[in-house]
Amino acid sequence: MNSGNWQWDTFFEAFPMVLEGLGITLGLTVATYLFALIFGFVWTLLSAIPIKPLRWLFRWIMEFIRSTPPLVQLFFIFYAWPMVPVVGFALDPFTSAILGLGIHFSTYIGEVYRSGIEAVDKGQWEAARGT
Repeated sequence: MNSGNWQWDTFFEAFPMVLEGLGITLGLTVATYLFALIFGFVWTLLSAIPIKPLRWLFRWIMEFIRSTPPLVQLFFIFYAWPMVPVVGFALDPFTSAILGLGIHFSTYIGEVYRSGIEAVDKGQWEAARGT
Protein backbone atom coordinates (compact mmCIF):
# COMPACT_ATOMS: atom_id res chain seq x y z
CA MET A 1 0.00 0.00 0.00
CA ASN A 2 1.42 3.36 -1.03
CA SER A 3 1.17 5.87 1.83
CA GLY A 4 0.71 8.70 -0.65
CA ASN A 5 -2.58 7.39 -2.04
CA TRP A 6 -5.88 7.81 -0.26
CA GLN A 7 -7.63 4.49 0.29
CA TRP A 8 -11.41 4.88 0.59
CA ASP A 9 -11.91 1.27 1.60
CA THR A 10 -9.58 1.74 4.57
CA PHE A 11 -11.45 4.89 5.53
CA PHE A 12 -14.87 3.20 5.41
CA GLU A 13 -13.49 0.19 7.27
CA ALA A 14 -12.12 2.32 10.12
CA PHE A 15 -14.98 4.83 10.31
CA PRO A 16 -17.24 2.76 12.65
CA MET A 17 -14.35 2.35 15.09
CA VAL A 18 -13.70 6.09 15.00
CA LEU A 19 -17.38 6.78 15.75
CA GLU A 20 -17.30 4.29 18.63
CA GLY A 21 -14.19 5.98 20.02
CA LEU A 22 -15.85 9.37 19.66
CA GLY A 23 -18.83 8.16 21.67
CA ILE A 24 -16.58 6.81 24.41
CA THR A 25 -14.60 10.05 24.47
CA LEU A 26 -17.72 12.21 24.74
CA GLY A 27 -19.15 9.99 27.49
CA LEU A 28 -15.88 10.09 29.39
CA THR A 29 -15.66 13.87 29.01
CA VAL A 30 -19.18 14.48 30.34
CA ALA A 31 -18.83 11.98 33.21
CA THR A 32 -15.42 13.32 34.23
CA TYR A 33 -16.61 16.93 34.08
CA LEU A 34 -19.65 16.22 36.26
CA PHE A 35 -17.51 14.27 38.71
CA ALA A 36 -14.95 17.10 38.85
CA LEU A 37 -17.64 19.77 39.35
CA ILE A 38 -19.14 17.91 42.30
CA PHE A 39 -15.88 16.75 43.89
CA GLY A 40 -14.32 20.20 43.36
CA PHE A 41 -16.94 21.56 45.73
CA VAL A 42 -15.92 18.88 48.26
CA TRP A 43 -12.28 20.01 47.98
CA THR A 44 -13.40 23.60 48.57
CA LEU A 45 -15.24 22.61 51.73
CA LEU A 46 -12.36 20.44 52.98
CA SER A 47 -9.80 23.18 52.40
CA ALA A 48 -11.93 25.63 54.41
CA ILE A 49 -12.02 23.53 57.60
CA PRO A 50 -11.13 25.76 60.55
CA ILE A 51 -8.80 23.13 62.11
CA LYS A 52 -5.40 24.11 60.74
CA PRO A 53 -3.69 20.68 60.65
CA LEU A 54 -6.62 19.20 58.72
CA ARG A 55 -6.77 22.19 56.39
CA TRP A 56 -3.03 21.86 55.71
CA LEU A 57 -3.43 18.12 55.09
CA PHE A 58 -6.19 18.64 52.52
CA ARG A 59 -4.30 21.48 50.86
CA TRP A 60 -1.21 19.24 50.65
CA ILE A 61 -3.25 16.40 49.13
CA MET A 62 -4.67 18.81 46.55
CA GLU A 63 -1.19 20.11 45.68
CA PHE A 64 0.15 16.56 45.43
CA ILE A 65 -2.65 15.54 43.06
CA ARG A 66 -2.14 18.65 40.93
CA SER A 67 1.63 18.20 40.81
CA THR A 68 1.57 14.59 39.56
CA PRO A 69 0.80 13.92 35.90
CA PRO A 70 -2.69 12.59 35.17
CA LEU A 71 -1.23 9.69 33.20
CA VAL A 72 0.69 8.52 36.29
CA GLN A 73 -2.51 8.74 38.32
CA LEU A 74 -4.42 6.76 35.69
CA PHE A 75 -1.75 4.04 35.67
CA PHE A 76 -1.82 3.91 39.46
CA ILE A 77 -5.61 3.60 39.65
CA PHE A 78 -5.84 0.99 36.90
CA TYR A 79 -2.76 -1.15 37.63
CA ALA A 80 -1.64 -0.52 41.23
CA TRP A 81 -5.00 0.01 42.96
CA PRO A 82 -5.97 -3.69 42.71
CA MET A 83 -2.63 -4.63 44.30
CA VAL A 84 -3.28 -2.63 47.48
CA PRO A 85 -3.91 -5.28 50.17
CA VAL A 86 -6.98 -3.64 51.70
CA VAL A 87 -8.62 -2.80 48.36
CA GLY A 88 -8.16 -5.97 46.34
CA PHE A 89 -10.53 -5.23 43.45
CA ALA A 90 -9.93 -3.99 39.94
CA LEU A 91 -11.80 -1.24 38.15
CA ASP A 92 -12.76 -1.33 34.51
CA PRO A 93 -10.91 1.14 32.23
CA PHE A 94 -13.84 3.56 31.89
CA THR A 95 -14.40 3.80 35.67
CA SER A 96 -10.66 4.16 36.24
CA ALA A 97 -10.54 7.01 33.75
CA ILE A 98 -13.50 8.79 35.34
CA LEU A 99 -11.96 8.50 38.81
CA GLY A 100 -8.43 9.42 37.74
CA LEU A 101 -9.30 12.37 35.55
CA GLY A 102 -12.19 13.45 37.77
CA ILE A 103 -10.08 13.58 40.90
CA HIS A 104 -7.22 15.31 39.10
CA PHE A 105 -9.34 18.04 37.54
CA SER A 106 -11.55 18.43 40.61
CA THR A 107 -8.56 19.93 42.42
CA TYR A 108 -8.38 22.67 39.79
CA ILE A 109 -12.12 23.26 39.91
CA GLY A 110 -11.93 23.37 43.71
CA GLU A 111 -9.39 26.19 43.39
CA VAL A 112 -11.70 28.01 40.99
CA TYR A 113 -14.54 27.72 43.52
CA ARG A 114 -12.30 28.83 46.40
CA SER A 115 -10.93 31.85 44.54
CA GLY A 116 -14.42 32.85 43.47
CA ILE A 117 -15.68 32.69 47.04
CA GLU A 118 -12.67 34.61 48.36
CA ALA A 119 -13.09 37.28 45.68
CA VAL A 120 -16.46 38.30 47.09
CA ASP A 121 -16.03 41.30 49.37
CA LYS A 122 -16.98 40.84 53.02
CA GLY A 123 -19.42 43.73 52.74
CA GLN A 124 -21.20 42.00 49.91
CA TRP A 125 -21.66 38.88 52.07
CA GLU A 126 -23.11 41.02 54.86
CA ALA A 127 -25.42 42.82 52.45
CA ALA A 128 -26.66 39.51 51.08
CA ARG A 129 -27.38 38.23 54.59
CA GLY A 130 -29.26 41.42 55.43
CA THR A 131 -26.98 42.45 58.31
